[in-house]
Amino acid sequence: MITAHARRLRALLPGALLAALIFFPALARAQTVPESPLYLRDHLDELLAIKRRAIWQEARAEMTEGRGAERGSRGRRGGHRHAAPRAAGEKMRPAVIDEDAAAGRLPSRAAMPDHAGNTFFGPGPANVLVNNRAGDAANAAQSEEDVAMLGLNGIAAWNDGQGFINGAGSQGLGVTTDGGQTWTTIPVVHPGGVPPQFWFSDPAVALNAKTGEFYFAAITLPGVGMDGVGVARGHFSGGSLVWDGATSVRAGLNSQIFFDKEWIAADSASGNVYLSYTVFGAAADTIVFQRSTDGGSTFNDPVTVNTSGFGNVQGSRPAVGPLGQVYVAWQEAGPTNDFMDVRVSLDHGASFGAQVQAVSEWSNGFSGAPGFNRPFGITFPSIAVDRSPGPHRGRVFLSWNEGLDITGDPLGGSPKGEVENNNFFIRATPFTAGRTLIGNLARLDFDYWSFPATQGTTYIFYTSAIAAGLNYTMRVFCADTLTRLAFTGDPDSTQGSGQPSLIEWTAPTTDTYYLRMAQSAGIGSYTIVTGTHTPVGTERARDHRDVFASWSDDGASWATPVRMNDDSPWFDNWFPEVAVSTEGYVYSMWYDWRDALTTCGGSSNIGVSRSTDGGASWAANTKITTATTAWTTTPSNIVPNQGDYLGMYGGGSVVYTWADGRLGNPDVFSGNLARDGVGATLACPPDSVWPAGTTHNVVASVGHENTVWDDSYTLALTSGRAWPGFPASQSIVAPSASTTPWSFAVTVPDSAALGTDHLCFQLTQPNGVVAATCCFTLTIASPLAVGPGGVADLALSGAWPNPASQRLGVAFTLPSAAPATLELLDVAGRRVVRREVGGMGPGAHVLDLSNAAAELHSGVYTIRLTQAGRTRTGKVTIVR
Repeated sequence: MITAHARRLRALLPGALLAALIFFPALARAQTVPESPLYLRDHLDELLAIKRRAIWQEARAEMTEGRGAERGSRGRRGGHRHAAPRAAGEKMRPAVIDEDAAAGRLPSRAAMPDHAGNTFFGPGPANVLVNNRAGDAANAAQSEEDVAMLGLNGIAAWNDGQGFINGAGSQGLGVTTDGGQTWTTIPVVHPGGVPPQFWFSDPAVALNAKTGEFYFAAITLPGVGMDGVGVARGHFSGGSLVWDGATSVRAGLNSQIFFDKEWIAADSASGNVYLSYTVFGAAADTIVFQRSTDGGSTFNDPVTVNTSGFGNVQGSRPAVGPLGQVYVAWQEAGPTNDFMDVRVSLDHGASFGAQVQAVSEWSNGFSGAPGFNRPFGITFPSIAVDRSPGPHRGRVFLSWNEGLDITGDPLGGSPKGEVENNNFFIRATPFTAGRTLIGNLARLDFDYWSFPATQGTTYIFYTSAIAAGLNYTMRVFCADTLTRLAFTGDPDSTQGSGQPSLIEWTAPTTDTYYLRMAQSAGIGSYTIVTGTHTPVGTERARDHRDVFASWSDDGASWATPVRMNDDSPWFDNWFPEVAVSTEGYVYSMWYDWRDALTTCGGSSNIGVSRSTDGGASWAANTKITTATTAWTTTPSNIVPNQGDYLGMYGGGSVVYTWADGRLGNPDVFSGNLARDGVGATLACPPDSVWPAGTTHNVVASVGHENTVWDDSYTLALTSGRAWPGFPASQSIVAPSASTTPWSFAVTVPDSAALGTDHLCFQLTQPNGVVAATCCFTLTIASPLAVGPGGVADLALSGAWPNPASQRLGVAFTLPSAAPATLELLDVAGRRVVRREVGGMGPGAHVLDLSNAAAELHSGVYTIRLTQAGRTRTGKVTIVR
């Protein structure tokens, strides 16, 4: 039987050669196999080209509808055509060869076994939908979000795919006035007044916590064939966000200049606003910094901050320290290692010190996380500065994701030719890692390959040879034949063709997986060298992607990176964010795939951790999502469907925002770690009157707002008098989302002088930050009267304060529970206050008469205590 592949070649090749290709395809193509083994370290130019192409495509493939197409033009590097909605971000194909067609899917498999210790739990904050889904198309996605919160007021921004459907701007904004319990979607004021200046992409928000001014920044479309950067400013008034105006910071023809990945920061000390972004120019790509000294109304001229290195830069972010230091961090791709670069300004952004390579790492930017619908990954830095009063005040933190250095692993080996017709999973051509795969893609063609994989082993697939004119995608599929895992390729003909690609992927479980090549434009042959990674020495990453953090006290010297995720070494983790709270604790979040072994690690939650020791160590991970997202089956008209980053804010609150597919297409959800503020609250007992020589339990109520972590504190009690036993303290653990009473036994000395004392509680974190304080007033009365046999006698200890104005307490002792009365008599002997007190029982008591005393005129009143025919009297003066 002549295969379809042979029919495609019949018109092109002589008969003898055609027969050889039909019946001996592996031998015929073996001549194209490179010398074995192939090492990526010998192909660094190609690796750098892949990284650079990924950076360019990230900037130009943000959405399925591109900048040029929306405005009716195409830029120098091709713009992006308007594409019909699709789930995978790949070229549309006729349904007859749909990769998800039932004919190609293997029978359903039993659920894969879970792995002990991988599931993580946590009550976490409530998950709240941020965007308004009303009126959205079924596949209109929202993702790539940012957030800021001041008290109960906050804003969140995101890329809004519905804008591509209805022709509006593609940026969404939500506001909350109840700490994130509910959100309302509102429009963003346009720079320049009204459209056609659209907000387009890469939303970022910032907050001046002193003035209450919120900032929104994004890429704009200021006109036909143009790109721009804009900033809007607003404040809350009467429960609403009021826009104060918007500024077009910069604009240019996208045939000459191209802006991407802007980020914004506000300094509450100086009032300055800082903006950084990437400029893709004709000659070089640069990280640009601009500052505003008038609250965001105007910005100074652009300053290029990347002054050395390879120039393959992207993903910059500014951040501000407590003394006005300005940090700008960005990612730089190198031919081998990649870098997180930083520059520091000590004069509020007027000038910068030397460029520093804060971190050297291996960015697995060649392929995305499971279900990611763009054929490359993202490795951007997140940056935050400790502005708390804690011991690490001023410390700056970076986080990022990184993989394994695979440049030294041997790839390829004996050739393996595709066996047509392998257009479906069930007809996949089998191979084992360490072979060289040879195939050919015709128009509308798929090639499926199957291979056995071992849990925890990292597999490498490199397209070492691609026919000129061929555009394609390469993807790893789960054994379930549905779940999409690693994804790469060169699918866009406007960006060239015949380009190599690379997958670095770790198997989440031992099973049979599928490697698929798919044609998107052009036709021709391909060669894939395959292999596995062998660890050499000590590598920070344990699999294809872990998340890390580092810190510096000056921006110049950086600590050894610490891994934040604690899952088993075969799951994906990416898009880490860091933020620092007013506690001086560092919080993190990221997409985490550990809870999804039944889908080959193809579904994600949001994992979180924190460091209470300045970044030296990180807490056991927990998740804050209440539903898991399977990205393969989550339709999206946005590329990328997961966005390029998550949103996180630290300060008085720790707020998370993320893209989530639980409702169908991706939506934005939020969670506030502590709606009423991180840390803890203290409630003191009421003011009291105690007789000298008595012992009492003093109870402070500790309210712990954190919904994820228990916290340790020192609770101390001090007295204004030098009494024995003071100061007193105890170590406590406040459970998450709880209010707990903590008591101290306090004895008033027999010799204590009458009058008042102030007792104060103080709650202190292990890092020395005082979380809360409260005080109450103690009035010392005369010692208890004791009758025969040591039984309390009838006694009137006195009134405090005396003279009294707003408050009045009367201390007394009863020998029994017999009926008794406490009265106040005016100078004429008339009873003006009467209380039945016998029911209080035997012992010492304090009766609060503040409300009754507030109705009395100034003067001297007699206090009379009566029980069983016995009477005790005293005096109190009321003043007004």
